[in-house]
Amino acid sequence: SVPETYAPAMRVGAVAKVTLDEFPGETFEGTLVRTSNAIDPASRTLLVEVDVPNKDGRLLPGSYTHVLFMIPTSDKTVTIPANALLFRKEGLQVGVVRDHKVDLVPIKIGHDYGETVEVVSGLRTTDQVVANPPDSLASGATVAVRSKEAAGPAK
Repeated sequence: SVPETYAPAMRVGAVAKVTLDEFPGETFEGTLVRTSNAIDPASRTLLVEVDVPNKDGRLLPGSYTHVLFMIPTSDKTVTIPANALLFRKEGLQVGVVRDHKVDLVPIKIGHDYGETVEVVSGLRTTDQVVANPPDSLASGATVAVRSKEAAGPAK
């Protein structure tokens, strides 16, 4: 089952990396062969089927697996840490650092990857965002960049 937010990216032929707890350190490669083409209303997931070569019979039907789909993204895709998001009455915003001052910028997010989110509008790949900002952060606030890693460009 794939979370609803990733359903549009599920295409027949997508490569899947499959791991099982009973085979630590091993990864099996599979291929997405079909989807249910419907979101389950109870779990908000899309049922998918992945074929994994199993010539030696080590993989048992019904086994619990972890699956990572290799979903192509654009070089222009911007991702930022989820902890950079500010939830305001004006909508979703991030603090962008410009000349050591904060500019609050409205954004729209696409996929939520857990620790990071995809930004579909509002940011450029060269923007530096404030990580883990306080709720009181306001436009015009002066900030000091601690290191390139701490305030690197959006990815």
